[in-house]
Amino acid sequence: ILDVPCAYHSSQMDIIKDEFYQLLSDIQYTEPDGAVTFVSTTTGEIYHGPFDTNYFWNNIRNPVQFQKALSIAKQQLLVDTVIEIGATA
Repeated sequence: ILDVPCAYHSSQMDIIKDEFYQLLSDIQYTEPDGAVTFVSTTTGEIYHGPFDTNYFWNNIRNPVQFQKALSIAKQQLLVDTVIEIGATA
């Protein structure tokens, strides 16, 4: 259980949306080059980009699709080992 002050990946995050977009407005995003296949726990699918402010907001705001992403990795990419790295790892 995470010790957090509010429910992440929920409507409780909406209060920070405007500030989040403002803080990230100056970041220059680049498209992934395709060298690594990325399975997103934000979409639960193989993701080709872009990794932009909208993508990261969806990561904050919406439920994590971890099981779906693992299934895609196993079925479509034949992955049998996964390492999860998080902010507190």
